Amino acid sequence: MHKILVTDDLPLNVEYLVEKLGPMGFGLITATDGQETLQQVWDRAPDLVLLNLSMPGMGGIEVLETLRGDPRYQGLPHTPAHRQ
Repeated sequence: MHKILVTDDLPLNVEYLVEKLGPMGFGLITATDGQETLQQVWDRAPDLVLLNLSMPGMGGIEVLETLRGDPRYQGLPHTPAHRQ
């Protein structure tokens, strides 16, 4: 089973993605901020990260830069999404 990490600081957005992706058979992991996202990547090794770019504290770009700076995660797929 593929694991997807869904990150957004708005619970409604996380709930929506979990509702849509869960029935497709993906293992879902959630995070609500950048630091929690990094911890989930280190602890749970997701196959894909859906990452909100605009979050308080550590935003998605900083998370991505941190992951890309670590040789273990340079190839981790990601999908940045930005709220309008």
